[in-house]
Amino acid sequence: MGGNGLHRKARRGAQTFDAVVVGGGIVGLSTAYYLSERRGMRVAVLDRGRLGRGATWAAAGMLASQCEVEEAGPFLTFALAGRALYDRLAPALRDETGVDIGLRRSGALRVAFTEEERERLKRHAAEQRRWALDARWLEADEVRRLAPALAPGVLGGVYFPGDGHVDSRRLAAALAAACARRGVALLEHTEVTGWVVEPRQAQGPAAHPGGRDAGSAHPPGARRALGGGSGTASEGRVIGVATAAGELHAGAVVLAGGSWSGLLAAQLGVDLPVKPVRGEVVALRAVDVPLDTIVFAKGTCYLVPKADGRLLAGATQVDDGFRNVPTLGGLGALARAAETLAPPLAAAEVEDYWSGLRPGTADGLPVLGPVPGWAGLYVAAGHFRNGILLGPLSGMIVARLIQGEPVPFNWRAFGLEGRFGPADAPAAALAAAADR
Repeated sequence: MGGNGLHRKARRGAQTFDAVVVGGGIVGLSTAYYLSERRGMRVAVLDRGRLGRGATWAAAGMLASQCEVEEAGPFLTFALAGRALYDRLAPALRDETGVDIGLRRSGALRVAFTEEERERLKRHAAEQRRWALDARWLEADEVRRLAPALAPGVLGGVYFPGDGHVDSRRLAAALAAACARRGVALLEHTEVTGWVVEPRQAQGPAAHPGGRDAGSAHPPGARRALGGGSGTASEGRVIGVATAAGELHAGAVVLAGGSWSGLLAAQLGVDLPVKPVRGEVVALRAVDVPLDTIVFAKGTCYLVPKADGRLLAGATQVDDGFRNVPTLGGLGALARAAETLAPPLAAAEVEDYWSGLRPGTADGLPVLGPVPGWAGLYVAAGHFRNGILLGPLSGMIVARLIQGEPVPFNWRAFGLEGRFGPADAPAAALAAAADR
């Protein structure tokens, strides 16, 4: 997603909604899904391409909150809550749409090939148990009983039975189907080219959260806002987005544009340092390689067994801008890593391969909540390797903030205020817009 700037004044004839979500990946679709739980809420989702065909399409779908998060703190709490939400979300989507998202509590196994890594993982297992989490240390022979395809050089590992995975593509399809059933406008191939904004002095009083005034077609200066907010003094209000097909106005706008979020935020003078990190994945068909659990190993790769018999090996981490293509170097590195981890995979059939751009942030944490300086604008971006794990919970959080409802999670550690950029950036952006 990209664009060419701000639109100071709203144009007549624009479509109006209570909320517009920019980005149709797992985070954007989840936001629309939870917003649309409120009856009569008018919601639109825009995507520059096809819904769910970005980082969501490329993801292996892991829910590895214990296996991948190694320190106690807000992020681990976030990851555990994100994993737990799937126990409600999976059956709810199946009941509403008939789509099974492939939730499997397969467990995850992190293995060691060196004595140093073995001792580190043993300490990590003990630490997680002190946090009242289920983390089981397995000696080498126990690892091979659990996953006999693994290399004989494995010295032990930690097994996390609560971790698992979903089919990320089915998840996106289910969320899109649920949104469509609820009347959400799903606008594919609709790129945001700019923001529609008002200065602070033009803003009217806020309406009841989610009320009919939230997206009503009032002229600039009389637009209403949905509830929620950061309590931060506002330099201006975002009242919509501009596209090649026209403007869409809304009481709340959610920036969930994945790797493109930083470019769009920059148009508003907001420093949101989200950058693309390419990840490549290989799908293998290995009939004679029994593996029922996710496997990680430091310096190699991860292996994720899917219900349809495929085994996903991933993923590279390449800082190469917006170049989103699988490369010979990346795929070769994955092949070598997979064979190192499970030697029988040398004979596996390569069924498919692909790449995706994961949105990483400067501090490695996602960004959630209201955007300081811009009333009506919310962000949900920067989930990097954990978009599937955290996407639905992120969407729920932002939806509740917009609707002024209690949020079932302390999201403030991931708020934007004070994290990256100068506080006067929104005022500078408005001044630039006024000169156009």
